[in-house]
Amino acid sequence: MTFISLPATALLIYISINLWLYWSVFCHEMGHFIFAKISGIKPYRVKVGSGPQLFRGRWFDAIFELRLFPSGGVTYTAYSHLEGLKTKLILFFIGGCSVNFLFLTILVSLYFTTRQFFILIFIGIELILLVSNLTPRTLKIDGRAYTSDGKNILSALKTDYEQVFKMLFAAYQKSLLRYEHQDNIAAKKFLNNDLELLMKLSQAEAELSLGHFDEAVPLFLEILQDAKLSSPEKAFILDYLSCVVVIHGCKRYLKEAEKWSAEAIRLASSSKTLQGTRGAVLIEAGRYAEGKQLLLPLTTPENEALDQAISSCYLAKAEYFLGNESNVKDWLLKAKATGVAGHTLERIETELSDFVTKSQS
Repeated sequence: MTFISLPATALLIYISINLWLYWSVFCHEMGHFIFAKISGIKPYRVKVGSGPQLFRGRWFDAIFELRLFPSGGVTYTAYSHLEGLKTKLILFFIGGCSVNFLFLTILVSLYFTTRQFFILIFIGIELILLVSNLTPRTLKIDGRAYTSDGKNILSALKTDYEQVFKMLFAAYQKSLLRYEHQDNIAAKKFLNNDLELLMKLSQAEAELSLGHFDEAVPLFLEILQDAKLSSPEKAFILDYLSCVVVIHGCKRYLKEAEKWSAEAIRLASSSKTLQGTRGAVLIEAGRYAEGKQLLLPLTTPENEALDQAISSCYLAKAEYFLGNESNVKDWLLKAKATGVAGHTLERIETELSDFVTKSQS
């Protein structure tokens, strides 16, 4: 008879739990994704897990990101009209938990059929996931705050569809903190709660995430023309436009990005985020010294991780073209250490390796 040692057994159980947890979280998000498709909501990005990125690709006209640790997931959606929105949202929010309930039902049936003890472990995992998702609460995933499915379902049931729609975009209000002090925006409503503008922003963000830049840019520009926008809101939209180049690497909009980022700085000169965007645009435009001057102050620990990551990526690029190649690796390592902006880091590393290859050939 062969006996497995206790440490090996414990390791096997640990690996099995994490694999099942990852699989369950992935299927939970796919439940949201499928129910969104069925109900007529556009899912455009699915993120599973946290930490280092394992996979990023496009399936079914959406971006899928799989990360190392099974610590939750998010499905991002866009909305094109208000008709039947309340029902659609309830179905969307229920979609994920319905998968956990299905798994739970199957596992319970298997246990009573086989009486295998290890199945109880997976039953416990599904019970925890189901209860935690249905409990109305706010939770953090990869450093950002999200409301649970249960809280979203209750909010959708209690309010009319217009209020539900506004609720979904409340996060944008918090985004303005990057462009104006909290005291100045506390009493304001994002885009004056204009539902048409909110829907247009939702569509623009979806197209941008999918890499449909020629569809996203006109939508952002249409929003920008609205007379009701405050200066921080204009800076917010201009930053989105500039990031077509900075984050997504679409350099055919570089000339426009120089104008967009300059105007954004004029509207909100104290914003560190805008300084980072402007510095990155200047480096893309070959104005390395100016770009470095804006980016260097953003790389210290008191700055947000995203600002540190983007700034470090572009400082590596500036140092390469200034001939300071000994500094390039240090800046890339600093960007990697933040644990964010992995897609931008990968793009910058690829660009620099391409330049090195060309210079050697």
